Amino acid sequence: MDYRIETKLSVKELCLLPLFTPYSIRHLKKSGWGNKFIGAIELFPVISLIATVVERCVQACFKKPPVNTTPQKTHQRYKAPAHFDATERVAVVANKKIFMKHLTGDGHPEAPARVEAIENALTLAGLMKSTNTLEPRPATSEEIALCHRSFYREEVQTQVNALKKGDEKRSVPFKKTEQCQTPYVGSDFNISSETLNTSLYAAGAPLTAIEHILDESNSTTRAFCIVRPPGHHAHQNTGSGFCVFNNVAIAAKFLTRQLKFERVLIVDWDAHHGEGTQEMTETDDKIYYFSTHRDTAEGFYPGSHWGKADETGKCRQRNVMNCPVSGSKEKCRRQILEAFRQKLVPAMEQYKPDFVLISCGFDAHENDSLVGLGLKDEDYREMTKICVQIAEKHAKGRVVSVLEGGYNLDAISGAAKVHVEELGKIYTR
Repeated sequence: MDYRIETKLSVKELCLLPLFTPYSIRHLKKSGWGNKFIGAIELFPVISLIATVVERCVQACFKKPPVNTTPQKTHQRYKAPAHFDATERVAVVANKKIFMKHLTGDGHPEAPARVEAIENALTLAGLMKSTNTLEPRPATSEEIALCHRSFYREEVQTQVNALKKGDEKRSVPFKKTEQCQTPYVGSDFNISSETLNTSLYAAGAPLTAIEHILDESNSTTRAFCIVRPPGHHAHQNTGSGFCVFNNVAIAAKFLTRQLKFERVLIVDWDAHHGEGTQEMTETDDKIYYFSTHRDTAEGFYPGSHWGKADETGKCRQRNVMNCPVSGSKEKCRRQILEAFRQKLVPAMEQYKPDFVLISCGFDAHENDSLVGLGLKDEDYREMTKICVQIAEKHAKGRVVSVLEGGYNLDAISGAAKVHVEELGKIYTR
């Protein structure tokens, strides 16, 4: 704001000034009554000038900024590459050459081989072809900032740069700083020299899928993003639980803030509660978060502070539904399926989402090496079907699924296959 004060007098003030020139004052002194008021009259020009200066000062301080008439830049939607078949209903967003570069260390469950195993399984099944595969684009700094503080991204950059000066094959734990912390959250993830670049592509993959689906020149309404590192444990100030950036939360904010969608559903069926996603969305009335997960009250990651059934969001219209499960694998399996059938479906009849996102973790599979909640391949088929039917009824069929956890290569390969098969089906017309 320009605080310079203009002291130019108005036309009226300029016309009155001659009355108070030295000649006028001397003339008044000759009159009997004028001499009585001469002291006040001599002060009048000074008083008038002071009043004008004060008036200009007040106007300058409270002056409204000029209206920006420059048109706002509109979002440029993604255009399908020449090789993509316009009739494909499902897109696969993948590039193992990028996503295998993020190293986590020997023996770490979140290993590069995860994306390779899924890509191989989908290719063998004829579900991943050149005609339906999209190269992901990296998320921009502005898109990452939809969910994460700039100082956190900068700290990841700093620590990655330090690694680049040494052994590029090395993987080390991310070092927590005073800023990059969140209460009840451990910054437990590893980084390597390519972690930041890989994470930007992981966050950009669902954005690529969204832009592709919104391109009306093709028939694609659904997509599966084979990415790593996963995202749903990442918070504003830090990553956590193998996650660097919150890929699905960024996609949800991208839909609501940049593309002006009004109601976005996130379905999180990972075995762990996505506390980072909930924290980023529970105050946003344009996003609904639904999660099935192992009960954290039993000491399960990410800890008892998160994922309770009575956490229903902080909006007037409650926008969080947590469905913790416990007991044997068979009991957990039954509770998860019941949550989808008896809780998610009725809730969405009221909410009516206009886009569906899936945090697609496969670590609830009965054969998972880290967790395992008893789910079978056929259960992932049914959960996918429910999401697709919700999307077809309310969201013009639009679904983007993003890989989260899942650590047994055979389990994630089989589950991914039935998941993509089901994404390609049509249930309503």
